Amino acid sequence: MVLKDGSKMSKSKGNVVDPDQLISEYGADTVRLFTLFSAPPDKDLSWDDKAVEGAYRFLGRLHGRVESLLQEFPEAATLDTGSWKEALSPEAAVVRSKIHETIRKVTADLENNAQMNTAIASLMELLNTLSHYQGNALSDEEESRQWVLTSGYRSLLLLLSPFAPHLAEHLGTRLGLGQTGHHSWPAPDERALVRPLVPFVIQVNGKLRATLTFSPDAAEETVSLGAREDERIARALKGQTLVKTIFVPGKILNFVVRPSQ
Repeated sequence: MVLKDGSKMSKSKGNVVDPDQLISEYGADTVRLFTLFSAPPDKDLSWDDKAVEGAYRFLGRLHGRVESLLQEFPEAATLDTGSWKEALSPEAAVVRSKIHETIRKVTADLENNAQMNTAIASLMELLNTLSHYQGNALSDEEESRQWVLTSGYRSLLLLLSPFAPHLAEHLGTRLGLGQTGHHSWPAPDERALVRPLVPFVIQVNGKLRATLTFSPDAAEETVSLGAREDERIARALKGQTLVKTIFVPGKILNFVVRPSQ
């Protein structure tokens, strides 16, 4: 059942949405994506104009990111991402793990009672990860950056193809995939599902004391406890009173201290 403003859609109530008009305004992919995202198999579809616009923005953002990748790396369309790449920067390795976690999650969602809404949510989350890396890791090693972004967007497009087939095929062609509908479904690589460790800079009063490795999503408490067990950090903190800590997730922990009285 389709609901709008809490009531069942019907011509007599004047709350019917014209799908042809929506397709004309937003495109068939947007309408299809919104419908599959907003209606779990066991629930009614509650129509929400803002959610339609959200689906439209998601697809537009994906389009823009792929085009930005091709501007930065025109050769991405011919890059081989089908084989395992050993040499990746720590940052790119974390992104690769997210790509394969998403492949596993989306596959499981679709195989388990066709949970398309949660599958699409995972694709949106992956786009956020790729976009953040693409926009904020400009200084990362170029070969790693090109490989993981190309691999990530190709995987995302293949996973998206059941939900937004037209855009997936268009961008897939731009990225060298050809017709996404003719590709085999991506499979997660177990090697990539092992979360790599990344270096955290450990400082005391802003001065580098050690570089230690932790999981990229390690909590401040975990990093702090691990750092205090390091002899160099323990020595620097001896006889000091902790004022505060400054924590940048995935990057830095700085102990701000003063001499104990």
